[in-house]
Amino acid sequence: MLAHRAGVDVGGNPPRHGPAAQDAHRWSTFGDEPVILAVGRTLTSTIRLLEALEAFLGDTHVEIVFTVNETSRFSAGAVDLITALSAKYIAWENVPRSRYHLVITASENVDLEWFDVRAPILVLPHGIGFHKLVPDSESAGTRLSGLVPAHRLPGRQVWHLVTQQEQAEQLGAACPETIGKTVLGGDSSYDALLAGTPLRAHYRKALRVADDQRLVLITSTWGAQSILGTWQELPERLLAELPADEYRVAAVVHPNVWTWHSDWDLRRRLHNAVAAGLLLIPPTRGWHATLIASDVVIGDHGSVSFYGAVMGKSLLLAAFGSEIVSGTALADLGKVADRLDARTGLREQIDLALAKHDPHRFDGITKRAFAMPGAAAPLLRKICYDLLGLAVPGTDVPLRAAADPAPDDAEVFSHEVRGSLADSTITLTRCPATVRGRLPEATADELRHLVVRWGERNVLLFDIASIIVGQDLSETLDRYPGCRIAAVSTVDGCEALIRGGKRVSVEGKSDVAALASAVYVALLEGVLREGELTLQVGTNRSTVVLRPY
Repeated sequence: MLAHRAGVDVGGNPPRHGPAAQDAHRWSTFGDEPVILAVGRTLTSTIRLLEALEAFLGDTHVEIVFTVNETSRFSAGAVDLITALSAKYIAWENVPRSRYHLVITASENVDLEWFDVRAPILVLPHGIGFHKLVPDSESAGTRLSGLVPAHRLPGRQVWHLVTQQEQAEQLGAACPETIGKTVLGGDSSYDALLAGTPLRAHYRKALRVADDQRLVLITSTWGAQSILGTWQELPERLLAELPADEYRVAAVVHPNVWTWHSDWDLRRRLHNAVAAGLLLIPPTRGWHATLIASDVVIGDHGSVSFYGAVMGKSLLLAAFGSEIVSGTALADLGKVADRLDARTGLREQIDLALAKHDPHRFDGITKRAFAMPGAAAPLLRKICYDLLGLAVPGTDVPLRAAADPAPDDAEVFSHEVRGSLADSTITLTRCPATVRGRLPEATADELRHLVVRWGERNVLLFDIASIIVGQDLSETLDRYPGCRIAAVSTVDGCEALIRGGKRVSVEGKSDVAALASAVYVALLEGVLREGELTLQVGTNRSTVVLRPY
């Protein structure tokens, strides 16, 4: 028998429109179907909840309505996320006057007292297992993230979903009231990663990562012990020390950082990095695809670092908090994963990690987290139907690949270039101008110069640029007296005007800024004459033909 909500008057108007209405059977097109109440609380748990609810795609036997219990310090954005979907949403104060038959949430701190005691409540983890101690909003101490507080369990049918039997044992030891009240299921994020793995090339293209570039993913959890809490300058250092033509850098930041500090403030803090080409992944979409697309993960004690290890990525830990629960799989990963050392060069450490990478290195640890890979959606549907006391429909459940990424991705218009000449080969190493202050000191054989392309919004850079690309040549030199060379693109390469009047036609396949830098290096090295030179930019090696006149 399906339980229906009693019409207890606790203030507010009852939901008169939609499946949660008490008289919904009179108005529904699809009949008197059981209603699942999906409850968000934080942005993080709401994102995970929506991901898990893909288990009901194509299911014509249940109704799903949403509400948000906005009692968390991290609730900002949760309601907006749901209402943006045009889903059926009921205000939290109307929940006691609504009808529903099952509650599903990915937050352990929802006010369970608000729900009908007859309705079973399924609590999903919003990360990997139960590995972190977090501040307790009801006391000055900490609590185990993902575990419903013991005082909220009596008198209610609360079930914790675990993804490995080891987690059920952990919960039972921490809270005996959970013994016999766990269900074994899958992990929807892990399944999205597995399903999306064949789309790696597609995701890299969506991120504008070239085939010959390595993608470095920074992933930071929230709190003072996270990467961003302990090493805020890491994104800028990576972008400065990793040659722009050979590497891209992306960042996945925990939703709690976005909600607590605001989208605007996080983007403000990371402005220089984003302006230097950092792919900043929004919290609601794209981290799965970016992880798949990555070559190396620089992480901390957040779940995304563990997912990287599960997916066989090269992993370096730049932070690892003491708030991790001893004995968990993530704690054990922290004991064996290599660390990124701030005191030495970052590129050397990353290249070494990639060179010695073994994709199966962490298998013994990561297999402890997931008992049912690839089966999260059908398992969740079965668990929910079992809790409803109904037979599981015979329809197939889709296994969906991760959504395409949609990062903040600024075009980089200006670079600090380190140029050198050896054996008729000009080698260029480019660093985005906004992070050039984090470059190490120049070596004796480096010809450093600033190249600015038209479109750069920081107009101060034009005044200190050695090369300006993209506008009328003579006018550029007249307007910017500090500029040594002005250049524009041509069909075959570029045309450069050197202060003093000499012009150079350059034929080559590199971009116009690189060709202009080749002219600069040739000029300063005294080899600016008609003929061929080899140009090395990142991993690309090509021939350029200089024709001064």
